[in-house]
Amino acid sequence: MKFRQAGFTLLEFAVVSVVLGVLAFILLDRMTYYQEWAEKANMEYTAATLKSALRIEFSTLMVEGRMREGSALARQNPMTWLDQKPANYLGEFDGSPPDTQARGAWYYDRSARVLVYRVNQGRYFVPDSRGQREARYRVMAIYDESPDDVSLGASPMPPSGIKLALIEPYKWF
Repeated sequence: MKFRQAGFTLLEFAVVSVVLGVLAFILLDRMTYYQEWAEKANMEYTAATLKSALRIEFSTLMVEGRMREGSALARQNPMTWLDQKPANYLGEFDGSPPDTQARGAWYYDRSARVLVYRVNQGRYFVPDSRGQREARYRVMAIYDESPDDVSLGASPMPPSGIKLALIEPYKWF
C-alpha cells in the first residue's frame, strides 16, 4: 500500500514564494507611484491656494484704493497671506535650508524672493536646469504698457495685476 504525503512539495512552495514576491514588488511599486502622485497633488493644491490668497490681497488693495502698494506684494513671502501655513512649511531662509531639513516641504528664500518646494518622491520628477528637484515660484507684478503711461513721467505706475508664477516649468509624470 502506498502512502501519499500530504502538503506542499518543495517545488510548489518555491513557485508560490516567487509569485507572492512578484505580487509584493508590484504592490510596493504602485504604492510609491501613488504616494508621489499625492505629493504632486498636494504641492499643486498649495500653489493654487497661494494664488487665490494673492488675488485676495491684490483685490483688497484695489478696493481700498491702495493700488500703488500692489508692487510691494512682489517682495513679500506668499506664505504670510495664508491664515494657516501648511504643515510642511520650513520657514524663511537666506538661500536654501540645510540638506538635513525635510524633503517634500516648502521654504521661502528671502535673498532671491523665491518660494521653493523641495520634492520628496522624485522618481518621476524631471530636475530643473540646475539639477535640483524643486519647483520654484516668484510673485510678479504685472504692468500695462500703454501710451498713456508715458504722460505720467517719473511717477511709478501701480501694477495692473499680480501673479504667482513658476520660474521654470517642471515636468512631473
